[in-house]
Amino acid sequence: MEMCEENYVNAESTANDGADSSDGENSYEDVYANEDNLETQRTGNFKQSENSGVNTERGRCYRLTAVCVLLLCVFLLTAITVLWIKFTNVNTQIDQLQTSYNNLTIERDQLQTSYNTLTIEREQLQTSYNNLTIERDQLQTSYNTLTKKRDQLQTSYNTLATERDQCIIKLGGVLVKQGWILVN
Repeated sequence: MEMCEENYVNAESTANDGADSSDGENSYEDVYANEDNLETQRTGNFKQSENSGVNTERGRCYRLTAVCVLLLCVFLLTAITVLWIKFTNVNTQIDQLQTSYNNLTIERDQLQTSYNTLTIEREQLQTSYNNLTIERDQLQTSYNTLTKKRDQLQTSYNTLATERDQCIIKLGGVLVKQGWILVN
């Protein structure tokens, strides 16, 4: 149907071209011109159908390229999304680790302060222990000295008591004569 319409289209243009010409002799040329145009049209249609095969192959190639590019874009978008999620998770873990580190640093500082306080307290207790040991040694020395003095006093007392008793015995006879009664 297209061919027929093209023939008529060519026929009109040839008829118009022929009407313009002043010679009647050129009318046969119009028929041949139509044949040439028809041949040209047929060749053009054949070329067009050949081109449409090439165009179909090109279209397939373009479609395949577009699909590949689209798949690459989807893959790239997926990779970016996965990497972003991993990046977010890593940042969250880093924040948690930093918080833990800060808490442990605070706890370490508190423990260091407690250790320093206990060290000072231990040194004070050691000083008190040393002072008490010195005082105990002094008291022990005083006790030993006092014990010796007591022993000396006891010895002196015993000596005096013995002398007294001896004096009483010696004087007892004299005192009885004089009327003194000693009670032991």
